[in-house]
Amino acid sequence: MRRITGLTAALGVAGAMLVGSPATAQPTVGTARTADVSWQGWAEVPGGQLITSSPAVVNFRDHEYVFARRADGQIVHNARSDRTVTYWSGWNPVPGGRTTPSAPAVAVHNNMLYVFVRDDAGRLFFTTSTRTAWSAWTEVPGGGTTPSAPTAAVVDGALHLIVRAGNGLLAENVHSATGWSGWSVLPGGGTTPDAPAVTAYNGTLRLAAHADDGRIYLNTFASGVWTGWILVPGNGWTAGPLGLAAYGGELRLFARGGDDRLYMISYDGTAFDSWTPLPGNGLTRSGPAANDYSAYNGDLHLFVRGLDDKVYFNTARP
Repeated sequence: MRRITGLTAALGVAGAMLVGSPATAQPTVGTARTADVSWQGWAEVPGGQLITSSPAVVNFRDHEYVFARRADGQIVHNARSDRTVTYWSGWNPVPGGRTTPSAPAVAVHNNMLYVFVRDDAGRLFFTTSTRTAWSAWTEVPGGGTTPSAPTAAVVDGALHLIVRAGNGLLAENVHSATGWSGWSVLPGGGTTPDAPAVTAYNGTLRLAAHADDGRIYLNTFASGVWTGWILVPGNGWTAGPLGLAAYGGELRLFARGGDDRLYMISYDGTAFDSWTPLPGNGLTRSGPAANDYSAYNGDLHLFVRGLDDKVYFNTARP
């Protein structure tokens, strides 16, 4: 994470910034707190699979699933059980043969696993799994397109599928008991050159994206409305998609810095701490994917695409 102090090098060329209505309460920069997690070191997800995108990860029916795009454009996945965290199922393609030029998005909704991709024309498709069977790929209703990878998360029983539109604005399509809502642009304006990231946190959604100049912003969906973009403090910078997870009562935000290292900042509901590099010298040229696995064994997992195009993960524990 390029910072004014520490790592040098100027920020990217300024462009359209994510701006909008200020949030009702602007969080402050906290002092650097004593680390509340301990990282265990990087390990390869077994199987030797080479990937060409950021990974995506989700918990589903006592398993942790990791998805990514391989060189032929198909989505592959690997899974492990909470009871045997060292045993992985092996890499397998998602059935149906659909290909994508970008990373997938995953979420669990209505007791089913959803996988979203875009095609070469930017149209969005999804498939669902019960863990024993997969549905056919279906286009997301509404006719929306995106030039970047989608992202998805669930809050209050509704699945929010969020994408970057061709003009850089962010739009969402929400699936609830009444079906899909159709596409609508998120209020507050602002553009981003890359895929957004979203996660559920304390009954809200937190949406992260970076501006053309690399600065990082957050938006909150609470009580049925988006509250507006705020700048994440600490002079963080990234040129890729972000990773988000709620863990230990805090929102954890991960970013790839200009040196290809991974950095984390945490938000406790009132204040952010400071950007901190993850130990272990892990490097990536893609966005990270974070997953709260604490319901199973107390861990937080971070997945990345290594410089050798294999999938690696790091585990954080209290």
